[in-house]
Amino acid sequence: MFDPSISKCFLMLQPAVYRIRVPGRMDPKWSGYLQGMTVSVLEEKDQEAFTELSGLLPDQAALMGVLQQLYNRNIPVFSVECISAAAGQKNGRSNRKRN
Repeated sequence: MFDPSISKCFLMLQPAVYRIRVPGRMDPKWSGYLQGMTVSVLEEKDQEAFTELSGLLPDQAALMGVLQQLYNRNIPVFSVECISAAAGQKNGRSNRKRN
C-alpha cells in the first residue's frame, strides 16, 4: 500500500533526505564525492558489511549525481529510499524563493 505522507519525496525540485545502501565498506572520505552525504558502515553478525549513505539532497538531480558517482566507480546499489521531505515544506512546496 502506498503511504501518501511520503509523496512529498517525489517532487523532483524539492529537497529531501535520502538513504542509499551499497555493499561493502566505504571510507567516510567519500562523503566529499557524494554531495556531503554521511557514510556509515554497518555490520551485523554473520553477514557481510554494507555501507549506508544518508543525507539531505537539494533535489532529485543531486540524487542522480550521487547515483552516477557510484555507477562510474562500479559500486552496485542495494537500495535507495526517500526518508522524508526536507523541513520547511508545506503542501509539497518549498519555502525558498524562486527567481
